[in-house]
Amino acid sequence: MKTPDFPPALPAGLTTGHRLHASGLRHRYDRSDVLRDVSVSVAPGEILCLVGPSGCGKSTLLRLIAGLERVQAGSIEIDGELIASADRHVLPERRDVGLVFQDFALFPHMSLADNVAFGLGKLPRAQRKSVALDMLSRVGLADRADDAPHVLSGGQQQRVALARALASRPRLMLLDEPFSNLDVRLRHRMRIDTLRLLKDSNSASIMVTHDPDEAMFMADRIALMNEGRIVQLGSPAELYRQPQSPFAAEFFGDVNRIDAVAVQGRAVTLLGIFDAPGIADGGRVQVLLRPEALLAHAQALPGSVPAQVLASHMLGGYSLLELTVQASDGRQVTVQAQVPSAGQWHAGQTVHVTVNPAGVFVFPA
Repeated sequence: MKTPDFPPALPAGLTTGHRLHASGLRHRYDRSDVLRDVSVSVAPGEILCLVGPSGCGKSTLLRLIAGLERVQAGSIEIDGELIASADRHVLPERRDVGLVFQDFALFPHMSLADNVAFGLGKLPRAQRKSVALDMLSRVGLADRADDAPHVLSGGQQQRVALARALASRPRLMLLDEPFSNLDVRLRHRMRIDTLRLLKDSNSASIMVTHDPDEAMFMADRIALMNEGRIVQLGSPAELYRQPQSPFAAEFFGDVNRIDAVAVQGRAVTLLGIFDAPGIADGGRVQVLLRPEALLAHAQALPGSVPAQVLASHMLGGYSLLELTVQASDGRQVTVQAQVPSAGQWHAGQTVHVTVNPAGVFVFPA
């Protein structure tokens, strides 16, 4: 019998639009609000990352979509079918959802091939084996099909878990911190492999992570959560370059924070004058500057500000400089700048700093 095509052909009418739509989800544990009116949609082939600090509600949202928790308020639809609401609960195994967890959850007494074939019970035995071997081939483990999970490395086990979840060609893939148990080098390799497999499958995918770099790498869109709400939703570039709050700016990268006062729609600081639209004269503001927005030069340039290097830390291709800028009236500010390591930077050196305004964000204090 012919092995099913991979990726699967989508039914007519489902090549565009939302595969998953969750609306108005609210959830409580005891007297504590965990989700507060959360709505989110994911299209076929799209990867949405839920990211935020511990306790923000991202794992609870994933569990509701998976069917591991019952919806208390709001609704969840897959391909227009209502699968969860306060009055309806489709069982997890009937939602056509693939799940990948951080602990791999492989069956220790089964071979890799049998692990991958586990969710294919509706297919004839020969076809189950054919699909399982095909999926193991896609994750580079076809020659280990008869091995037990315990003889594999952590990264290999996670690839088997991913193959098992994708083998049934689910409409929706859910991944909960899938790389957190792997070391740094292996984690990066697994991100690359997983991203390729998810895109090939054309499933809608939602991944929970606490790591902003991982979310930026994996996601088409990111939902940044805090205290049970989605506080910003957009592409990785939008969240990094156009944060809508100090929380969003600081979550996706280090910032230097400088207090200032708005004058005629601008914030005046020792490092320069920056736009502060919509803030009344005399209003206190926070100016957040990304370290890579501070550019260090050996010679003075038009508009540059002199600064003294307090310390220089080489971190591979770039160096992190600790700088102090001092005004003639005695005011001073200490900031960090991320600059190319090609320069010869050392403590006590005087450099001249310019600022790229694309890395500057001004918010009301």
